[in-house]
Amino acid sequence: GDKSASEKLLTDAGWELSGGKRVKDGQALTVRLVAYPHRPGLVIMQPLIADALRDLGITVKTTLTGDDWSETKKIMEERTFDMLMWAQHTLPAGDPAWFLNAFFGSEGGNNHANFASTEVDSLLDQLSVTSDHDERVFLSGRVQSEIHNEVPVSNLVTPLW
Repeated sequence: GDKSASEKLLTDAGWELSGGKRVKDGQALTVRLVAYPHRPGLVIMQPLIADALRDLGITVKTTLTGDDWSETKKIMEERTFDMLMWAQHTLPAGDPAWFLNAFFGSEGGNNHANFASTEVDSLLDQLSVTSDHDERVFLSGRVQSEIHNEVPVSNLVTPLW
């Protein structure tokens, strides 16, 4: 990433660098970065992401949950995370509708970012009733553009299959 651009965004948002830490209104910028061990890549990436955030002056508390999924589930249900690392195949059926609805629809069951956009929801509604291939491709692209503009998540890895 572009560290200087990140530093500028933080400063512009009022997070001043003081003693190596980002502070606003006397409070340090602190995030809880959660990962689970069931996807080994998350375990590898978590400390690298934490270090990059710390290099920006952000205080990072990392949590690597245990093998029992109930711990991760509790953190997600109680929303006691600021950043949740998640591994997901984004195109399991060859059509993006399921993934886009599940992760970016306001009522999506995997919308861990609590992303809410009336525009995205409207486009997803249109996509759900459209059978024409070209129109589905067009609407899928529009949905992805809207999501990209809002940046509710950051895709770190796209594997080649």
